Formats: sequence, structure tokens, C-alpha cells
Amino acid sequence: MTAFHPGRAIVACLLVLFICIPAGASPKKGLGIGTQDPKSIMELQESKVAWYYNWSQDKPAGLPADIEFVPMAWNGSVAEHLKLPAGTKAVLGYNEPDRPDQANMTIELAVKDWPLLEKPGISVGSPAPSWWSADWMKQFMQAASTDNLRVDFVCVHWYNVPDPAFFLKTIQQVHDTYHKPIWITEFAVGLFGPNQPTFTPDQVATFMRAVLPQLEKLPYVERYAWFPSDPHDKALGASALYNSDGSLTPLGKLYASY
Repeated sequence: MTAFHPGRAIVACLLVLFICIPAGASPKKGLGIGTQDPKSIMELQESKVAWYYNWSQDKPAGLPADIEFVPMAWNGSVAEHLKLPAGTKAVLGYNEPDRPDQANMTIELAVKDWPLLEKPGISVGSPAPSWWSADWMKQFMQAASTDNLRVDFVCVHWYNVPDPAFFLKTIQQVHDTYHKPIWITEFAVGLFGPNQPTFTPDQVATFMRAVLPQLEKLPYVERYAWFPSDPHDKALGASALYNSDGSLTPLGKLYASY
């Protein structure tokens, strides 16, 4: 019988971890890129992310093996026809179910379909409302607790002003409220609606430089994914990570460096 060497085992584990994460990538750092983007694979590689989602349960062809795909049950219809890719470790819950133009789900339907997401036996992320403290989220989490439904981590969307202290305080409030790990599945600088101020790329870059190191340090933040946006978008253009040809913007290069 071959002798067991703890040191060799540790080295082997570290080697596996190194192989599974792109060079220079934080295991927390990810991206959401929609299925309609034909340049998504190139963009993911340029951004040096460890994980990725596309608001669907369909894993794209050609995704590098070192980037983890995390499927999403966008709404109840997807949950009722769930067919997760092999090797899936976690699934994200409904996308902004509090909004009529997004998943648009009642609490009753969300709770009824939730056991379908638990059934595969993998980690399940909460629904991600348009704002973390929306009444919809409060009611869902209360109902989930009452019905003993499993929610392993809380998904958060955040779009607002380039104020690092406000952003980090918000994430702390989410954790203080639910006492669960957090995945920030969408965040960027920008305000929506008429007559809202816009922000400069320099303001967004200053915000990103301030918050990413803190997200890396916070033990309850398990993952985060900047929303890459469209460079021509009025509200979020300054938060864009890619130019129209798929190349990195200066902000995109900054994100890739973490």
C-alpha cells in the first residue's frame, strides 16, 4: 500500500484549483452576458472571469472549461421545465419577479414552483428583485421561511450613484437582514428614468476601484457580476465593459485586472 503524504495531497488540491480558474481571475468575479451576444465567449475570456450566467438554463457551446456556467430559472415557466446542464453546482432564482416587464410573478406562484429548484439537490439562489428591500422580496423570504423552503444564498441587483460607501452599506444591510451568503448578480453605476443625471467613465472607474477590493474581502459576498451594459445606453453607457466590437473599454480592462 502506498503511503499517504498530506503535503502531496495539498499540492494536488491547489493544482486543481489553479487549473479550474482562469489566470488572474478571482473565484468570486463573474459576468452576466445575454444569449443574443455573439461575442460573449471572447468577452468572457478577455474579462478573466471565473463564472458566468446568461439569464437562461442553456449553456452556450464553446464556453471554456475553466469558466463555470450558472443557469437561471428566469421565471416559473422555466422552473416547471427545468433541465440543467450536467455538472451544474448552483441555480439562480427568478429574475426581477417584482417587475411586470421581467419575470412578473406573484408570491404564490413563486413559492409553489420553488421546490422544483430545490429538487436537483444543488445550491439555490434567491429571486433577485429590482431592489433588495422590495416588498416582493420581503414577502417571498417570509413565505420561504414559513414553508421551510431552501434558499442557500441571496441574489442582489444594484444600480445607483457612484457612491462606494452607499453600495457597501446596502450589501451589509442585505446580509444583516437575511444572514445568508450574497451573490451580487447585477451591479453597475447608473440611474433610470427621465431627467436622471448621467455619470462619467472616470466616476465609474473610481467607484469600481473602491468597491471590488472590498467585495473580495467580505466573507459573506460569495460572488459578484458587473453588468456590462451597452456603451451607447443613456443610463449605463459609462458602465460598459466592452466596445461595440467586443474589445474591452478602459473600465473593462480594470474589471479584467481583478
